[in-house]
Amino acid sequence: MAIVWFEGGAHGPEQRGPDVLSIFDKYQPNGLFYHNLQRANIRWGGSESEKVPYPCRVTPDPEGLLPELDVKRLKEWGKEIKKRFSNPIAKSSGSGNIFSLTLPSKATIDHVVIMENIRHGERIRSFSLKGKLDSNWVNIFNGIEIGHKLIVPFSPENNTEIKLEIDHSKGDVQVLSFEVYNSKKRL
Repeated sequence: MAIVWFEGGAHGPEQRGPDVLSIFDKYQPNGLFYHNLQRANIRWGGSESEKVPYPCRVTPDPEGLLPELDVKRLKEWGKEIKKRFSNPIAKSSGSGNIFSLTLPSKATIDHVVIMENIRHGERIRSFSLKGKLDSNWVNIFNGIEIGHKLIVPFSPENNTEIKLEIDHSKGDVQVLSFEVYNSKKRL
Protein backbone atom coordinates (compact mmCIF):
# COMPACT_ATOMS: atom_id res chain seq x y z
CA MET A 1 0.00 0.00 0.00
CA ALA A 2 1.28 3.45 -0.82
CA ILE A 3 0.03 6.76 0.45
CA VAL A 4 0.24 9.77 -1.82
CA TRP A 5 0.08 13.13 -0.09
CA PHE A 6 -1.46 15.95 -2.14
CA GLU A 7 -0.02 19.05 -0.49
CA GLY A 8 -1.60 22.41 -1.05
CA GLY A 9 -5.35 22.14 -0.65
CA ALA A 10 -8.10 19.83 0.46
CA HIS A 11 -11.08 21.13 -1.51
CA GLY A 12 -12.57 19.51 -4.59
CA PRO A 13 -13.87 21.20 -7.77
CA GLU A 14 -17.10 22.30 -6.04
CA GLN A 15 -14.91 24.73 -4.06
CA ARG A 16 -12.55 25.61 -6.94
CA GLY A 17 -9.97 22.96 -6.01
CA PRO A 18 -8.43 20.27 -8.23
CA ASP A 19 -10.48 17.21 -9.22
CA VAL A 20 -8.15 14.71 -7.57
CA LEU A 21 -10.86 12.12 -6.86
CA SER A 22 -11.61 11.33 -10.53
CA ILE A 23 -7.90 10.80 -11.24
CA PHE A 24 -7.53 8.66 -8.12
CA ASP A 25 -10.57 6.51 -9.03
CA LYS A 26 -9.25 5.99 -12.56
CA TYR A 27 -5.75 4.83 -11.56
CA GLN A 28 -6.40 3.31 -8.09
CA PRO A 29 -10.02 2.12 -8.17
CA ASN A 30 -9.65 -0.04 -5.03
CA GLY A 31 -7.60 2.47 -3.05
CA LEU A 32 -8.54 4.22 0.17
CA PHE A 33 -9.14 7.95 -0.28
CA TYR A 34 -9.41 10.96 2.01
CA HIS A 35 -10.07 14.35 0.52
CA ASN A 36 -12.10 16.53 2.88
CA LEU A 37 -15.60 16.97 1.42
CA GLN A 38 -15.55 14.51 -1.47
CA ARG A 39 -14.96 11.08 0.07
CA ALA A 40 -13.40 9.80 3.27
CA ASN A 41 -12.42 6.12 3.43
CA ILE A 42 -9.77 6.74 6.08
CA ARG A 43 -9.05 9.10 8.93
CA TRP A 44 -5.72 10.67 9.75
CA GLY A 45 -4.05 8.73 12.57
CA GLY A 46 -0.67 10.39 12.83
CA SER A 47 0.76 13.85 13.12
CA GLU A 48 2.66 16.00 10.70
CA SER A 49 5.26 16.68 13.36
CA GLU A 50 5.85 12.90 13.67
CA LYS A 51 5.04 13.07 17.41
CA VAL A 52 2.56 10.25 17.01
CA PRO A 53 4.60 7.11 16.21
CA TYR A 54 3.57 3.59 15.37
CA PRO A 55 1.33 1.97 16.57
CA CYS A 56 -0.90 5.05 16.29
CA ARG A 57 -0.74 5.03 12.52
CA VAL A 58 -3.37 2.36 11.94
CA THR A 59 -5.53 2.43 8.85
CA PRO A 60 -8.82 0.57 8.45
CA ASP A 61 -9.21 -2.10 5.79
CA PRO A 62 -11.68 -1.65 2.88
CA GLU A 63 -14.52 -2.83 5.18
CA GLY A 64 -13.67 -0.07 7.66
CA LEU A 65 -12.22 -2.40 10.30
CA LEU A 66 -8.82 -2.20 11.99
CA PRO A 67 -6.58 -5.24 11.58
CA GLU A 68 -6.98 -7.61 14.57
CA LEU A 69 -3.24 -7.74 15.33
CA ASP A 70 -3.05 -3.94 15.38
CA VAL A 71 -6.04 -3.73 17.73
CA LYS A 72 -4.37 -6.25 20.07
CA ARG A 73 -1.11 -4.28 20.01
CA LEU A 74 -2.93 -0.96 20.63
CA LYS A 75 -4.68 -2.47 23.67
CA GLU A 76 -1.33 -3.71 25.05
CA TRP A 77 0.18 -0.29 24.45
CA GLY A 78 -2.75 1.42 26.19
CA LYS A 79 -2.37 -0.83 29.26
CA GLU A 80 1.35 -0.03 29.45
CA ILE A 81 0.71 3.71 29.18
CA LYS A 82 -1.85 3.52 32.01
CA LYS A 83 0.54 1.48 34.13
CA ARG A 84 3.39 3.96 33.66
CA PHE A 85 1.43 7.21 33.81
CA SER A 86 -1.48 6.72 36.23
CA ASN A 87 0.26 7.84 39.45
CA PRO A 88 2.23 11.10 39.15
CA ILE A 89 4.83 11.89 41.82
CA ALA A 90 3.69 15.52 41.71
CA LYS A 91 1.35 17.61 39.56
CA SER A 92 0.18 21.15 38.96
CA SER A 93 -1.95 23.20 36.56
CA GLY A 94 -2.96 26.78 35.95
CA SER A 95 -2.14 29.94 34.02
CA GLY A 96 1.16 31.74 33.73
CA ASN A 97 4.68 31.28 32.43
CA ILE A 98 6.37 29.39 35.29
CA PHE A 99 5.13 26.18 36.91
CA SER A 100 7.11 24.59 39.69
CA LEU A 101 6.76 21.20 41.41
CA THR A 102 8.43 20.39 44.72
CA LEU A 103 9.27 16.69 44.83
CA PRO A 104 9.36 14.46 47.91
CA SER A 105 12.92 13.81 49.15
CA LYS A 106 14.93 13.79 45.93
CA ALA A 107 12.48 11.70 43.94
CA THR A 108 13.80 9.81 40.93
CA ILE A 109 11.90 10.92 37.84
CA ASP A 110 12.24 9.97 34.18
CA HIS A 111 9.20 11.51 32.46
CA VAL A 112 7.32 14.79 32.43
CA VAL A 113 3.81 14.96 30.96
CA ILE A 114 2.42 18.36 30.00
CA MET A 115 -1.06 19.16 28.68
CA GLU A 116 -1.77 22.57 27.21
CA ASN A 117 -5.31 23.92 26.94
CA ILE A 118 -5.60 24.22 23.15
CA ARG A 119 -9.25 25.24 23.11
CA HIS A 120 -8.25 28.59 21.60
CA GLY A 121 -5.21 27.29 19.71
CA GLU A 122 -1.72 26.17 20.63
CA ARG A 123 -0.14 29.17 22.33
CA ILE A 124 3.19 27.90 23.65
CA ARG A 125 5.98 28.59 21.15
CA SER A 126 9.02 27.62 23.26
CA PHE A 127 9.61 26.26 26.74
CA SER A 128 12.22 24.61 28.94
CA LEU A 129 12.16 22.02 31.70
CA LYS A 130 14.66 22.36 34.54
CA GLY A 131 15.47 20.13 37.46
CA LYS A 132 16.87 21.24 40.80
CA LEU A 133 19.44 19.10 42.53
CA ASP A 134 20.79 20.52 45.77
CA SER A 135 20.79 24.23 44.93
CA ASN A 136 21.58 24.02 41.20
CA TRP A 137 19.08 24.22 38.33
CA VAL A 138 19.96 21.93 35.41
CA ASN A 139 18.34 22.04 32.00
CA ILE A 140 16.46 18.80 31.21
CA PHE A 141 14.68 19.62 27.97
CA ASN A 142 13.92 22.48 25.56
CA GLY A 143 10.88 22.38 23.31
CA ILE A 144 9.06 24.47 20.75
CA GLU A 145 5.50 23.24 21.25
CA ILE A 146 3.38 21.23 23.65
CA GLY A 147 0.04 20.86 21.90
CA HIS A 148 -2.66 18.74 23.49
CA LYS A 149 -0.23 16.49 25.38
CA LEU A 150 3.52 16.05 25.36
CA ILE A 151 5.36 13.20 27.09
CA VAL A 152 9.03 14.01 27.64
CA PRO A 153 11.27 11.03 28.49
CA PHE A 154 14.78 11.53 29.87
CA SER A 155 17.47 9.68 31.83
CA PRO A 156 16.41 9.09 35.44
CA GLU A 157 17.36 12.00 37.69
CA ASN A 158 17.07 12.66 41.42
CA ASN A 159 15.62 16.13 41.82
CA THR A 160 14.07 18.13 44.62
CA GLU A 161 12.13 20.39 42.26
CA ILE A 162 11.07 20.53 38.60
CA LYS A 163 10.24 23.73 36.77
CA LEU A 164 8.41 24.38 33.49
CA GLU A 165 9.29 27.79 32.05
CA ILE A 166 7.31 29.14 29.10
CA ASP A 167 9.90 31.16 27.21
CA HIS A 168 7.66 32.41 24.40
CA SER A 169 3.92 32.22 23.82
CA LYS A 170 1.20 33.72 21.69
CA GLY A 171 -1.36 34.94 24.21
CA ASP A 172 -2.13 33.73 27.71
CA VAL A 173 -0.99 30.19 28.48
CA GLN A 174 -3.13 27.69 30.34
CA VAL A 175 -1.54 24.41 31.36
CA LEU A 176 -4.17 21.76 32.07
CA SER A 177 -1.61 19.48 33.72
CA PHE A 178 2.10 19.43 34.49
CA GLU A 179 3.06 16.05 35.97
CA VAL A 180 6.26 14.15 36.77
CA TYR A 181 6.68 10.38 36.84
CA ASN A 182 9.05 7.56 37.58
CA SER A 183 7.78 5.21 34.88
CA LYS A 184 9.86 2.30 36.17
CA LYS A 185 8.29 2.40 39.63
CA ARG A 186 5.30 0.09 39.94
CA LEU A 187 2.81 0.89 42.68
